[in-house]
Amino acid sequence: MTDGVPSIGAENIERFGIYEYSKEKYISVDFFNKLNRGIVQSGDVLLYKDGAYTGKSSLALDDFPHAQCAINEHVFILRPNNDVPSSFFLYYLLQNDENKQALSSRASSKAAQPGLNQTEVKTLPILLPSKEDIIKFNSDVSGLMHQIANNANENRKLARLRDTLLPKLLSGEISVTN
Repeated sequence: MTDGVPSIGAENIERFGIYEYSKEKYISVDFFNKLNRGIVQSGDVLLYKDGAYTGKSSLALDDFPHAQCAINEHVFILRPNNDVPSSFFLYYLLQNDENKQALSSRASSKAAQPGLNQTEVKTLPILLPSKEDIIKFNSDVSGLMHQIANNANENRKLARLRDTLLPKLLSGEISVTN
């Protein structure tokens, strides 16, 4: 099925700005409309909680990777709160090697299939700067983060155009000689 609403899984996102559209899965619009949670909003940090991709994270922003999408059961949505009032800071916390290692250790400390639960994520000991510093960081990187999302969206448009035009050029259906 290639219609409906995209359902994001760990196999889709490499990191913020990089998305694997060819492996996309979809849920029906009816199912999406009945969801009480798992609907992705701009600014959500996505954390993959089990399997080979445990600890991988990305950020949804400005319609990247989609204007409307949901997560599957292998993904957590993390949102800013009073302690970490910035999606951008939260995303970069998860990119930190020490934090990645701590998540990986927690995930692999049990069954054969690595996995994280909400408690393990919520209780991850992380040293945080002051809220003022987090807010300043957010202000400093905001333009760059929005530009990354904009570039990713533009790359997708250009890839679609290429995929539409290239077969027509190769078959001779259209020509660039005029």
